[in-house]
Amino acid sequence: MFYKLAPIPLVCLTACSAPTSYSTSSGTPDTRFEEAEALKIAADLCKLSDGPFPNWPRLSQFQQWLSPSEARAVKRVDDALRADIPKKQLPKYDAIARFIAQNTICNLKFRENDNKLNAINFVFEQKTPTVPFAPELPPSDDLKALEDAWLAEFNKSWKGDCRTRIVNIILKKDDNNNWKIISNIESNYAIPLDKRDAENDFFKELELGLFEHARLKLVTLCNYNKPACNDYRAFFDQAKQQFSRSAAFARDFLQIDSQKLTYIAHNNILPYTAVTIDVTNNSDLIVSNIVMTTHESEPQFCVLQNTRQKRGDDPATLMPHTSAKVYCALSPETKPFAKLDWVDFIVVDINNETMYSCYGGG
Repeated sequence: MFYKLAPIPLVCLTACSAPTSYSTSSGTPDTRFEEAEALKIAADLCKLSDGPFPNWPRLSQFQQWLSPSEARAVKRVDDALRADIPKKQLPKYDAIARFIAQNTICNLKFRENDNKLNAINFVFEQKTPTVPFAPELPPSDDLKALEDAWLAEFNKSWKGDCRTRIVNIILKKDDNNNWKIISNIESNYAIPLDKRDAENDFFKELELGLFEHARLKLVTLCNYNKPACNDYRAFFDQAKQQFSRSAAFARDFLQIDSQKLTYIAHNNILPYTAVTIDVTNNSDLIVSNIVMTTHESEPQFCVLQNTRQKRGDDPATLMPHTSAKVYCALSPETKPFAKLDWVDFIVVDINNETMYSCYGGG
Protein backbone atom coordinates (compact mmCIF):
# COMPACT_ATOMS: atom_id res chain seq x y z
CA MET A 1 0.00 0.00 0.00
CA PHE A 2 0.99 3.59 -0.53
CA TYR A 3 0.05 4.53 3.02
CA LYS A 4 -0.97 2.44 6.01
CA LEU A 5 -4.70 2.22 6.60
CA ALA A 6 -6.45 1.46 9.85
CA PRO A 7 -8.21 -1.96 9.82
CA ILE A 8 -11.75 -0.54 10.13
CA PRO A 9 -12.45 2.65 8.12
CA LEU A 10 -15.18 4.94 9.35
CA VAL A 11 -17.85 6.22 6.98
CA CYS A 12 -19.19 9.75 7.10
CA LEU A 13 -22.52 10.26 5.34
CA THR A 14 -23.03 13.82 6.51
CA ALA A 15 -21.45 16.96 5.15
CA CYS A 16 -17.70 17.18 5.64
CA SER A 17 -17.01 19.62 8.44
CA ALA A 18 -14.15 22.03 8.92
CA PRO A 19 -10.85 20.58 10.24
CA THR A 20 -10.90 19.60 13.90
CA SER A 21 -7.94 20.17 16.22
CA TYR A 22 -6.38 17.18 17.94
CA SER A 23 -3.74 16.94 20.65
CA THR A 24 -0.56 15.45 19.24
CA SER A 25 1.60 13.02 21.09
CA SER A 26 4.89 14.16 22.49
CA GLY A 27 8.05 13.61 20.49
CA THR A 28 11.60 14.77 20.20
CA PRO A 29 12.19 16.09 16.69
CA ASP A 30 15.63 17.33 15.77
CA THR A 31 14.32 20.84 15.34
CA ARG A 32 10.94 22.51 15.37
CA PHE A 33 11.54 23.60 11.80
CA GLU A 34 12.04 20.00 10.65
CA GLU A 35 8.91 18.94 12.51
CA ALA A 36 6.83 21.71 10.92
CA GLU A 37 8.26 20.95 7.46
CA ALA A 38 7.51 17.25 7.80
CA LEU A 39 3.98 17.92 9.06
CA LYS A 40 3.20 20.17 6.07
CA ILE A 41 4.51 17.54 3.63
CA ALA A 42 2.54 14.77 5.35
CA ALA A 43 -0.65 16.85 5.28
CA ASP A 44 -0.19 17.55 1.57
CA LEU A 45 0.42 13.85 0.87
CA CYS A 46 -2.72 12.97 2.81
CA LYS A 47 -4.79 15.40 0.72
CA LEU A 48 -3.29 13.90 -2.45
CA SER A 49 -4.36 10.38 -1.57
CA ASP A 50 -7.60 8.42 -1.57
CA GLY A 51 -7.41 6.26 1.51
CA PRO A 52 -4.42 3.90 1.21
CA PHE A 53 -3.80 4.78 -2.45
CA PRO A 54 -2.18 7.81 -4.04
CA ASN A 55 -4.39 10.01 -6.19
CA TRP A 56 -2.73 8.53 -9.26
CA PRO A 57 -3.31 11.31 -11.84
CA ARG A 58 -2.01 13.99 -9.46
CA LEU A 59 1.53 12.57 -9.49
CA SER A 60 3.10 15.89 -10.53
CA GLN A 61 1.92 17.41 -7.25
CA PHE A 62 3.55 14.85 -4.95
CA GLN A 63 6.34 13.10 -6.85
CA GLN A 64 8.97 15.32 -5.20
CA TRP A 65 8.28 13.41 -1.96
CA LEU A 66 8.63 9.99 -3.60
CA SER A 67 11.82 8.10 -4.30
CA PRO A 68 12.55 7.97 -8.06
CA SER A 69 11.54 4.30 -8.26
CA GLU A 70 8.25 4.95 -6.45
CA ALA A 71 7.48 7.93 -8.71
CA ARG A 72 8.00 5.70 -11.75
CA ALA A 73 5.78 3.07 -10.14
CA VAL A 74 2.91 5.52 -9.57
CA LYS A 75 3.14 6.65 -13.21
CA ARG A 76 3.19 3.00 -14.30
CA VAL A 77 -0.07 2.30 -12.44
CA ASP A 78 -1.69 5.50 -13.70
CA ASP A 79 -0.73 4.59 -17.28
CA ALA A 80 -2.28 1.15 -16.82
CA LEU A 81 -5.50 2.66 -15.48
CA ARG A 82 -5.65 5.13 -18.36
CA ALA A 83 -5.15 2.36 -20.91
CA ASP A 84 -8.45 0.81 -19.81
CA ILE A 85 -10.40 4.07 -20.12
CA PRO A 86 -11.84 5.20 -23.48
CA LYS A 87 -10.07 8.33 -24.65
CA LYS A 88 -13.25 10.39 -24.57
CA GLN A 89 -13.64 9.54 -20.85
CA LEU A 90 -10.13 10.63 -19.82
CA PRO A 91 -11.15 14.26 -19.09
CA LYS A 92 -13.75 12.91 -16.65
CA TYR A 93 -11.14 10.64 -15.04
CA ASP A 94 -8.78 13.59 -14.51
CA ALA A 95 -11.61 15.80 -13.27
CA ILE A 96 -12.52 13.20 -10.63
CA ALA A 97 -8.91 13.17 -9.43
CA ARG A 98 -8.91 16.97 -9.18
CA PHE A 99 -12.29 16.99 -7.41
CA ILE A 100 -11.07 14.52 -4.78
CA ALA A 101 -7.80 16.39 -4.22
CA GLN A 102 -9.49 19.77 -3.92
CA ASN A 103 -12.13 18.62 -1.44
CA THR A 104 -10.22 16.17 0.75
CA ILE A 105 -9.71 17.28 4.36
CA CYS A 106 -6.98 15.80 6.56
CA ASN A 107 -6.95 16.36 10.32
CA LEU A 108 -3.86 15.37 12.28
CA LYS A 109 -4.69 12.95 15.10
CA PHE A 110 -1.17 12.35 16.39
CA ARG A 111 2.46 11.96 15.38
CA GLU A 112 5.31 9.95 16.78
CA ASN A 113 8.98 9.44 16.09
CA ASP A 114 10.17 6.04 14.90
CA ASN A 115 13.72 5.93 16.19
CA LYS A 116 14.44 2.57 14.54
CA LEU A 117 13.65 3.95 11.09
CA ASN A 118 14.75 7.48 11.95
CA ALA A 119 11.37 8.54 10.60
CA ILE A 120 8.20 10.33 11.71
CA ASN A 121 4.81 8.65 11.58
CA PHE A 122 1.80 10.95 11.11
CA VAL A 123 -1.75 9.67 11.61
CA PHE A 124 -4.55 11.64 9.95
CA GLU A 125 -8.30 11.48 9.91
CA GLN A 126 -9.01 11.82 6.19
CA LYS A 127 -12.37 12.94 4.85
CA THR A 128 -12.68 12.15 1.15
CA PRO A 129 -15.59 13.54 -0.90
CA THR A 130 -18.02 11.14 -2.53
CA VAL A 131 -17.96 11.79 -6.27
CA PRO A 132 -21.53 12.83 -7.18
CA PHE A 133 -23.47 11.81 -10.24
CA ALA A 134 -23.30 14.41 -13.01
CA PRO A 135 -25.09 14.36 -16.37
CA GLU A 136 -22.95 13.30 -19.30
CA LEU A 137 -21.27 16.22 -21.04
CA PRO A 138 -21.01 16.49 -24.82
CA PRO A 139 -17.60 15.46 -26.23
CA SER A 140 -15.05 18.09 -27.17
CA ASP A 141 -11.69 18.17 -28.92
CA ASP A 142 -10.50 20.59 -26.22
CA LEU A 143 -9.78 17.96 -23.56
CA LYS A 144 -8.59 20.45 -20.94
CA ALA A 145 -11.75 22.53 -21.28
CA LEU A 146 -13.84 19.35 -21.02
CA GLU A 147 -11.95 18.36 -17.87
CA ASP A 148 -12.65 21.79 -16.36
CA ALA A 149 -16.33 21.44 -17.28
CA TRP A 150 -16.55 18.04 -15.57
CA LEU A 151 -14.91 19.47 -12.45
CA ALA A 152 -17.42 22.31 -12.37
CA GLU A 153 -20.28 19.80 -12.67
CA PHE A 154 -18.96 17.70 -9.79
CA ASN A 155 -18.53 20.75 -7.55
CA LYS A 156 -22.04 21.95 -8.45
CA SER A 157 -23.64 18.56 -7.76
CA TRP A 158 -21.72 17.68 -4.59
CA LYS A 159 -23.81 17.87 -1.40
CA GLY A 160 -20.88 17.50 0.97
CA ASP A 161 -21.09 13.71 1.38
CA CYS A 162 -17.83 12.07 2.31
CA ARG A 163 -16.27 9.04 3.91
CA THR A 164 -13.82 9.15 6.78
CA ARG A 165 -10.75 6.95 7.09
CA ILE A 166 -7.56 6.80 9.12
CA VAL A 167 -4.40 7.28 7.06
CA ASN A 168 -0.79 6.85 8.16
CA ILE A 169 1.99 8.85 6.49
CA ILE A 170 5.58 7.84 7.34
CA LEU A 171 8.30 10.29 6.30
CA LYS A 172 12.02 9.60 6.34
CA LYS A 173 15.01 11.70 5.29
CA ASP A 174 16.90 10.40 2.23
CA ASP A 175 20.64 10.61 1.59
CA ASN A 176 20.21 14.20 0.40
CA ASN A 177 18.40 15.17 3.63
CA ASN A 178 15.04 15.48 1.85
CA TRP A 179 11.81 14.12 3.28
CA LYS A 180 10.44 11.08 1.38
CA ILE A 181 7.39 8.99 2.07
CA ILE A 182 7.92 5.30 2.81
CA SER A 183 5.73 3.52 0.26
CA ASN A 184 5.65 0.26 -1.69
CA ILE A 185 3.75 0.97 -4.91
CA GLU A 186 6.58 -0.56 -6.95
CA SER A 187 6.57 -3.95 -5.22
CA ASN A 188 2.80 -4.22 -4.65
CA TYR A 189 1.46 -2.82 -7.93
CA ALA A 190 3.97 -1.81 -10.61
CA ILE A 191 6.03 -5.02 -10.66
CA PRO A 192 2.93 -7.28 -10.83
CA LEU A 193 1.66 -5.13 -13.72
CA ASP A 194 5.00 -5.45 -15.51
CA LYS A 195 4.98 -9.21 -14.97
CA ARG A 196 1.42 -9.51 -16.28
CA ASP A 197 2.24 -7.53 -19.42
CA ALA A 198 5.50 -9.44 -19.98
CA GLU A 199 3.66 -12.75 -19.68
CA ASN A 200 0.88 -11.66 -22.06
CA ASP A 201 3.43 -10.39 -24.58
CA PHE A 202 5.48 -13.58 -24.22
CA PHE A 203 2.61 -15.88 -25.16
CA LYS A 204 1.37 -13.56 -27.91
CA GLU A 205 4.84 -13.46 -29.46
CA LEU A 206 5.09 -17.25 -29.26
CA GLU A 207 1.75 -17.56 -31.05
CA LEU A 208 3.05 -15.30 -33.84
CA GLY A 209 6.46 -16.94 -34.05
CA LEU A 210 8.35 -13.83 -32.90
CA PHE A 211 10.95 -15.87 -31.08
CA GLU A 212 13.63 -13.21 -30.65
CA HIS A 213 11.08 -10.91 -29.02
CA ALA A 214 9.77 -13.80 -26.92
CA ARG A 215 13.30 -14.68 -25.81
CA LEU A 216 13.72 -11.21 -24.29
CA LYS A 217 10.41 -11.54 -22.47
CA LEU A 218 11.53 -14.96 -21.25
CA VAL A 219 14.54 -13.38 -19.55
CA THR A 220 12.28 -10.80 -17.90
CA LEU A 221 9.81 -13.44 -16.69
CA CYS A 222 12.59 -15.61 -15.29
CA ASN A 223 13.87 -12.61 -13.32
CA TYR A 224 10.38 -11.97 -11.94
CA ASN A 225 9.61 -15.59 -11.09
CA LYS A 226 12.59 -17.93 -10.99
CA PRO A 227 10.58 -21.01 -9.87
CA ALA A 228 8.35 -20.71 -12.98
CA CYS A 229 11.28 -20.16 -15.34
CA ASN A 230 11.46 -23.80 -16.45
CA ASP A 231 7.76 -23.74 -17.34
CA TYR A 232 8.24 -20.64 -19.50
CA ARG A 233 11.25 -22.27 -21.20
CA ALA A 234 9.17 -25.37 -21.92
CA PHE A 235 6.49 -23.25 -23.63
CA PHE A 236 9.22 -21.50 -25.62
CA ASP A 237 10.83 -24.76 -26.80
CA GLN A 238 7.48 -26.34 -27.63
CA ALA A 239 6.43 -23.33 -29.72
CA LYS A 240 9.69 -23.41 -31.70
CA GLN A 241 9.23 -27.11 -32.46
CA GLN A 242 5.64 -26.62 -33.57
CA PHE A 243 6.53 -23.67 -35.79
CA SER A 244 9.38 -25.63 -37.31
CA ARG A 245 7.03 -28.51 -38.16
CA SER A 246 4.40 -26.15 -39.52
CA ALA A 247 6.99 -24.30 -41.61
CA ALA A 248 8.01 -27.62 -43.15
CA PHE A 249 4.37 -28.41 -43.99
CA ALA A 250 3.88 -24.99 -45.59
CA ARG A 251 7.08 -25.37 -47.59
CA ASP A 252 6.04 -28.79 -48.90
CA PHE A 253 2.30 -28.38 -49.48
CA LEU A 254 1.07 -24.76 -49.37
CA GLN A 255 1.56 -22.51 -52.36
CA ILE A 256 0.96 -18.77 -52.81
CA ASP A 257 0.11 -18.26 -56.49
CA SER A 258 -0.44 -14.49 -56.50
CA GLN A 259 -0.86 -11.51 -54.17
CA LYS A 260 -2.46 -8.14 -54.78
CA LEU A 261 -2.75 -5.21 -52.36
CA THR A 262 -5.58 -2.68 -52.69
CA TYR A 263 -6.12 0.46 -50.61
CA ILE A 264 -9.75 0.57 -49.48
CA ALA A 265 -11.44 3.79 -48.35
CA HIS A 266 -15.19 4.16 -47.94
CA ASN A 267 -17.20 6.82 -46.15
CA ASN A 268 -18.66 4.42 -43.61
CA ILE A 269 -15.45 2.56 -42.58
CA LEU A 270 -11.89 3.42 -41.65
CA PRO A 271 -9.43 2.93 -44.51
CA TYR A 272 -7.37 -0.27 -44.73
CA THR A 273 -5.27 -2.28 -47.14
CA ALA A 274 -7.02 -5.34 -48.56
CA VAL A 275 -4.82 -8.24 -49.67
CA THR A 276 -6.18 -10.65 -52.28
CA ILE A 277 -4.27 -13.95 -52.39
CA ASP A 278 -4.59 -16.98 -54.63
CA VAL A 279 -3.39 -20.03 -52.70
CA THR A 280 -3.23 -23.79 -53.30
CA ASN A 281 -3.30 -26.62 -50.78
CA ASN A 282 -1.41 -29.55 -52.35
CA SER A 283 -1.80 -31.85 -49.33
CA ASP A 284 -4.35 -34.54 -48.45
CA LEU A 285 -5.31 -32.55 -45.34
CA ILE A 286 -7.61 -29.64 -44.48
CA VAL A 287 -5.92 -26.37 -43.46
CA SER A 288 -7.84 -23.76 -41.41
CA ASN A 289 -7.35 -20.82 -39.01
CA ILE A 290 -4.59 -19.50 -41.25
CA VAL A 291 -2.55 -16.58 -39.95
CA MET A 292 -0.22 -14.74 -42.36
CA THR A 293 2.53 -12.21 -41.72
CA THR A 294 4.10 -9.45 -43.79
CA HIS A 295 7.81 -9.18 -44.55
CA GLU A 296 8.30 -5.75 -42.99
CA SER A 297 10.60 -4.33 -40.31
CA GLU A 298 7.48 -4.20 -38.08
CA PRO A 299 5.54 -7.27 -39.29
CA GLN A 300 1.76 -7.27 -39.43
CA PHE A 301 -0.48 -10.31 -38.98
CA CYS A 302 -3.86 -11.20 -40.43
CA VAL A 303 -6.23 -14.18 -40.65
CA LEU A 304 -7.17 -15.33 -44.15
CA GLN A 305 -10.86 -14.69 -44.91
CA ASN A 306 -13.33 -16.00 -47.48
CA THR A 307 -14.60 -12.47 -48.18
CA ARG A 308 -12.88 -9.14 -48.60
CA GLN A 309 -13.82 -7.31 -45.40
CA LYS A 310 -12.18 -5.84 -42.34
CA ARG A 311 -14.12 -7.58 -39.57
CA GLY A 312 -12.21 -10.86 -39.71
CA ASP A 313 -15.25 -13.04 -38.90
CA ASP A 314 -15.26 -15.26 -42.03
CA PRO A 315 -12.06 -17.35 -41.76
CA ALA A 316 -11.04 -19.34 -44.82
CA THR A 317 -10.48 -23.11 -44.96
CA LEU A 318 -8.33 -24.75 -47.64
CA MET A 319 -9.60 -28.16 -48.70
CA PRO A 320 -7.18 -30.87 -49.93
CA HIS A 321 -5.79 -30.41 -53.44
CA THR A 322 -7.76 -27.23 -54.16
CA SER A 323 -7.00 -23.62 -54.95
CA ALA A 324 -8.89 -20.66 -53.50
CA LYS A 325 -9.01 -16.88 -53.61
CA VAL A 326 -8.75 -15.55 -50.05
CA TYR A 327 -8.35 -12.16 -48.39
CA CYS A 328 -7.00 -10.38 -45.34
CA ALA A 329 -6.92 -6.81 -44.01
CA LEU A 330 -3.78 -4.84 -43.16
CA SER A 331 -2.94 -1.32 -42.03
CA PRO A 332 -3.73 1.51 -44.49
CA GLU A 333 -0.03 2.45 -44.33
CA THR A 334 1.07 -0.93 -45.73
CA LYS A 335 3.53 -0.57 -48.61
CA PRO A 336 2.16 -1.86 -51.94
CA PHE A 337 5.13 -4.22 -52.35
CA ALA A 338 4.68 -5.95 -48.96
CA LYS A 339 4.57 -9.75 -49.25
CA LEU A 340 2.75 -12.26 -47.08
CA ASP A 341 3.97 -15.59 -45.74
CA TRP A 342 2.54 -18.44 -43.65
CA VAL A 343 2.67 -18.22 -39.85
CA ASP A 344 0.02 -20.24 -38.04
CA PHE A 345 -2.63 -22.78 -39.08
CA ILE A 346 -4.44 -25.92 -37.99
CA VAL A 347 -4.14 -29.11 -40.04
CA VAL A 348 -6.87 -31.78 -39.83
CA ASP A 349 -7.69 -34.91 -41.83
CA ILE A 350 -10.92 -35.44 -43.73
CA ASN A 351 -12.55 -36.84 -40.57
CA ASN A 352 -11.84 -33.49 -38.87
CA GLU A 353 -9.28 -35.02 -36.49
CA THR A 354 -6.48 -32.60 -35.70
CA MET A 355 -3.17 -33.86 -37.07
CA TYR A 356 -1.14 -30.98 -35.65
CA SER A 357 -1.21 -27.24 -35.37
CA CYS A 358 0.98 -24.26 -34.83
CA TYR A 359 1.31 -22.98 -31.26
CA GLY A 360 -1.49 -20.46 -31.75
CA GLY A 361 -3.86 -23.17 -32.94
CA GLY A 362 -3.76 -25.12 -29.69
